Formats: sequence, structure tokens, C-alpha cells
Amino acid sequence: MGHEIPNLLDLDRFPIDRPDSDACVELVERCKATLARDGMFNLDGFVRAQVIARAAEELTPLTQSVSFHQSRAHNVYFLKSIPGVPDDHPALATAVTSSHTLCDDQMPDSIIHAIYE
Repeated sequence: MGHEIPNLLDLDRFPIDRPDSDACVELVERCKATLARDGMFNLDGFVRAQVIARAAEELTPLTQSVSFHQSRAHNVYFLKSIPGVPDDHPALATAVTSSHTLCDDQMPDSIIHAIYE
């Protein structure tokens, strides 16, 4: 698989490379409407499935061996309290966010790194 953008992204369904085309304008309008209605939108299939699978295969061992790991408990506001919001309000419930961070020089042979060469 080459690392050219059309091999990585589905530009037929998501024609962001043709911003003045009717198809791209329709995509943007559809995304705006979904964002306004739901607060987010998803471009399911934008990155080709085989690219995601390859990245996962290449990066999983690195995240397990050389990544920087950070874990933190927090609420959606990242604040212990909010004026006017009771301490037992669901918005102040905590969840744990955990991340494994890799830097570019830790993945020189990956598809992610190759995209930017």
C-alpha cells in the first residue's frame, strides 16, 4: 500500500481534496447539521480500514514498551467543583483518562511516520 493520501483516506466518500465541489459542500453541510443536532459528527470510514489496522499492528507493541503512560481521574470540567453545581451532580462524577504517548522518533518505521515524509 502506498502512502499517498488517496490510499489512506476515502476521498470518494469524503472529497475534502475538492473543497469547491458539490460533493464536498454537501459533506460540510451534513457535518455542520449533525454537529448542531448532536454536538459531534463522525466520518466513519474516512481513514481506510486497512490503514487503521496496519497502524494498530505497528504501534501497539510500541505503546506497550516505549510510550509515556499517564493516567488521571477527573470530571468533564477538570475542576474539583463548579460554583452553583452540587458536589453530587453527575457532571462532577470522575472518570479515569489513560494515555500512552509516542513521539515521532519512536515510530520511524510506521505508516504514521511515513505519511509525513
